[in-house]
Amino acid sequence: MDIANHCSNAGYGIHTTEMILIWSAMKRLNNQINCTEMKFWGKIFGIYCDYYIVQIQHEKEITFDEIDISEREQKLKVKKISKHTNHQLSDQEQKLSTEIPSEPHGIGTNQYTYFVTNSPGLPWIKLPDVKPATINYVRKIRCLFTGCLLSQVTGFSPIFGLEKDYLRAQIARITATTHISPAGYYMLTDVEEEETTLNDERKEPNIIINSEFNNDATNPITVEQLANSNLEEWVHSLPEILPQGRTRFWRPPSAQTTNSITEEDDDNEEILNENNFQIPAPLLQPISDDKLLHTDQIPWSIGLTMSIMQEYSMCYVRSNMWPGAFTLGNAENYFNLYIGWGQKYEQFNPSHPSVPETEFSQELIEKNDPSVELEEAQRIAALELTSEEYSSDEEENEEQLTDEEEEEEEND
Repeated sequence: MDIANHCSNAGYGIHTTEMILIWSAMKRLNNQINCTEMKFWGKIFGIYCDYYIVQIQHEKEITFDEIDISEREQKLKVKKISKHTNHQLSDQEQKLSTEIPSEPHGIGTNQYTYFVTNSPGLPWIKLPDVKPATINYVRKIRCLFTGCLLSQVTGFSPIFGLEKDYLRAQIARITATTHISPAGYYMLTDVEEEETTLNDERKEPNIIINSEFNNDATNPITVEQLANSNLEEWVHSLPEILPQGRTRFWRPPSAQTTNSITEEDDDNEEILNENNFQIPAPLLQPISDDKLLHTDQIPWSIGLTMSIMQEYSMCYVRSNMWPGAFTLGNAENYFNLYIGWGQKYEQFNPSHPSVPETEFSQELIEKNDPSVELEEAQRIAALELTSEEYSSDEEENEEQLTDEEEEEEEND
């Protein structure tokens, strides 16, 4: 209930009644599964229904009845084609076979498991693990959620997938970018240096809670220090997602045999350029080092929930890159939350007006209006011309009639 109270003080829309229902639903879910940590991740608005999301961390992967039909169909397609081509795959089939694999459970983008429901009283549904291809796809589209996990995502590629995949990818992006913690709250564990492999299978340093955080009684950390505008008191607590769609770089097997590639081979040089080693930002990096937005705006806004009695207030850090993501904390504890539409900030680009049509031709020449006398003379001339034409037509008709009568008399 403290979360609901702090969110209300900070101006974020989680009512106490709604938070009680969410807490009851989370307790019911906790009785069904065995997990080491459970927290309310946030709420994503939809056109028809909203999504309530719970983040879970556990040692073993939770089994669920779900089959990735698209991946299975791709593998069967590759096998059928290979039979007809004497087991020689084309470039397209090789891309399918060398698809960037997902990160294993408990690591990187799949470090946490997420359950979602449209209402705290409805059953919880487990979201599938995210794939790098899905993350790279959702980076290119902008689509609101409908609230139905089985609805088709409308985008430039009609074979993308369902909304549950889109939701899981957006959760991974928001989590990796906006989950922050006070500087010194976590500390890195010492890891022995190991040789770096091509697929980056080295042992990454982990972060643990620093037991000595804010234990100095002579110089304790205050809320005013956390709310400093230089943003140096807050750090990223999760690794960033690389352009590849993973937190750890993966190099395809075709790029591992780079020693035998000559400089004259332009195609192979392009492959090497595409598979350059991508190094993520270090863990616990201050958020003050983040890049500015497109409008040269800082990616974070910081302040206090109360202007008076600041010793009882909390520090809020709001993300401008992902509107709706915020962090509330003090010298003792903190929590991250997201309440929004699940869309990244983009600069407003108004639609261009249509090109006006050409009203007049360039060859058109404007002339003066004729006078009344000239118009009357033209009218009289036109009447005389029509009367002459009418009289000539009557004469022709009379001649035709006389010719017909003469022919009839001759026949008789």
